[in-house]
Amino acid sequence: FLAKAMNGLPNLQKIKLKCWECPDISDLGLSYIWKMMKNLASLQDINLQFSFSLKITDAGLNDLNQTLMDCLIPLRKIKFDFYLCESITNAGMVHLCQFLKGYPDLKTLHVLFADCHKINDDGVEGVIDFLGNQVSLKKVGVDFGFERVTEKSLKKIAQYFKSQSSLKKITLGFDYMPKIAQDDLEEFQEEVQDLAKQRQGGLKVKWVREP
Repeated sequence: FLAKAMNGLPNLQKIKLKCWECPDISDLGLSYIWKMMKNLASLQDINLQFSFSLKITDAGLNDLNQTLMDCLIPLRKIKFDFYLCESITNAGMVHLCQFLKGYPDLKTLHVLFADCHKINDDGVEGVIDFLGNQVSLKKVGVDFGFERVTEKSLKKIAQYFKSQSSLKKITLGFDYMPKIAQDDLEEFQEEVQDLAKQRQGGLKVKWVREP
């Protein structure tokens, strides 16, 4: 129903959809949204939140990539929240990056995959490697917390922030990461804060959950 209603709004520029704790939403529901977006030629800003949607899998993100591949949607701002979507793995992160490659003029990107327990360092590093090639980004949000992620990912993220002098705002979130020592988390936090100080007000850092 929702996807059909949006199809009747061809000049829509912004979508904000919160589906928190809707465990019955599946890849099929996502496919309706992706197909609807394909017809919105003026769409610039999407904020899609599907936290605790346990039936969403890598296939839903692959469908995103396949459906919107080569579309000329002028997206400038994207937020995806897949908190506690436990079926998403590293492969889902790859599909997401393949989709995002189609939007080289993206200015703001926030991805939340906290408590997606099947994602490890390889998935996180793949996303960071992709971000390193997105020179247009001004605001980046990474909200993570995976029981399989180690200090290796923290170092990768810190290196990314240091290398991107054009960034104006960083949003960071921490959650359950038992393989990373508290001292390492605090060191990472200090490193990011020091970076903001070095930029002399040119970089803002926001913590949505501190270590």
